[in-house]
Amino acid sequence: GGYDIDMLVALHDFDDLSGFLLDKLSGVRGIRTLTPAIVVDIIKYKFDVAPIEGKA
Repeated sequence: GGYDIDMLVALHDFDDLSGFLLDKLSGVRGIRTLTPAIVVDIIKYKFDVAPIEGKA
């Protein structure tokens, strides 16, 4: 695909989204661009997950 990594992140509100994108992801070495998309509800999903920063 067009991306190296796809992520699904569940957050409480837009303030959390802004903090996540600007404070967390933008500070990760090697990330050059971000292409966020917002989904209101997910009907069905199943995939492997990994915690960020090794937190469960």
